[in-house]
Amino acid sequence: MIDIKLMVKEASEVIHILEKQGYEAYFVGGYVRDKLLNRNIKDIDITTSAYPSNVMDIFTHTVPTGLQHGTVTVVKENYHFEVTTFRTESQYEDFRRPKEVQFVGNLVDDLERRDFTMNAMALDVKGTLIDPFGGKKDLNSNILKCVGDPKLRFSEDALRMMRAIRFAAEYDLQIEKGTWDALVLHRQAIKHVAMERVTAELDKMIDGADPNRGIQLLIDSELMEYTKEHLQIHKRNWSALSNHRGLNIFQYIEDANIRWTLLFMMLKIETDQMKALLKKLKFPNKKNLSIHTIFQARDWLNERTYLEINWKQAVILYGEDTVKNIYTFLESIADDYSLLELLSFKMSKADFEQILQKGLGWLEDIQIKKINELAIKGNDISSLKTEPGPWIRAVLDQLLTEVALNQLANKHEELLNRAIQIVRGMNENE
Repeated sequence: MIDIKLMVKEASEVIHILEKQGYEAYFVGGYVRDKLLNRNIKDIDITTSAYPSNVMDIFTHTVPTGLQHGTVTVVKENYHFEVTTFRTESQYEDFRRPKEVQFVGNLVDDLERRDFTMNAMALDVKGTLIDPFGGKKDLNSNILKCVGDPKLRFSEDALRMMRAIRFAAEYDLQIEKGTWDALVLHRQAIKHVAMERVTAELDKMIDGADPNRGIQLLIDSELMEYTKEHLQIHKRNWSALSNHRGLNIFQYIEDANIRWTLLFMMLKIETDQMKALLKKLKFPNKKNLSIHTIFQARDWLNERTYLEINWKQAVILYGEDTVKNIYTFLESIADDYSLLELLSFKMSKADFEQILQKGLGWLEDIQIKKINELAIKGNDISSLKTEPGPWIRAVLDQLLTEVALNQLANKHEELLNRAIQIVRGMNENE
């Protein structure tokens, strides 16, 4: 857990040390913005007139994290701080990276290169605000506005368009007309940005304060039509979400993976599309598996009635977390059964109400939920056939299902006898 007072104290020490050596140094960027908004502080960045070599000479513990961009990480006792030399940027390549970085001695020149006015403010160590581009005024007016010419800002770095949408959603800001018009004008440039970077912004947005707003801005801008990887989400599916009351369910769900799953369901993504889509988005494997498994479990349940036996069997097949996640977003639409169609769930209203009333209790009733909880192991049954193979896992899966459904006691002797019966049936069917 972050100790804000301690973090600020150590960052202030860094600034004091730089000033004692004759350099200027200031708090900058997100820390200043979030401090003005009384939001939680996650980290603190510092900008200085000192060159990277000066910073590394002055401080004992440093990491050269981005020397080409003038950044050195100063490591203090409890926290570390990115310290970046005042700089200007020019000749951007591929709508993303500056080809040339030039160190300058003027703070305002450094602030001028930044994306939005709310991110182009600085604080000195005494708390005096340096705000040459009206960032505080824009924040007070709930306005998101580019520094300088928005067409130039977006042509320099196309990822700024994603950041504009994320910031507008996160901070409940209206995007200034000139900034919005420039975003729409340059939206095709997003194809130059690596999908990892686009997805990182999307993930922060979906996990943020108001994903509904972010999704609406994505729809209005049509930005997702032009990403480097074509996501094959039809434009009409995005449009169908516009102002849809179903988006309100995001506010009841905290987990980002479940929010993503709901979004894909609303966009009518089919289960067989999911692997390709997730691969294009370049999510981590763990996130991919979580989302895809929920889709599979939904489809499996849709082929059956939502009764206790099937609900419990879904736990065995797809995992307790998956079924709990399904329960979570069913619970989030408890007052609006009609939203089930939006999420492609095929269940009667009676089944829906029964799951909400009894679903969690059914989960608690399951004796065991994993193979390693069985009172028998693969080695115990491997001698029941002459050759080892996948049949061992199939037998264990069957035993787990029967124990979980209270059809069989989790006792070694009874499990072994049942395993013999299952193997005998396998042999007869071969």
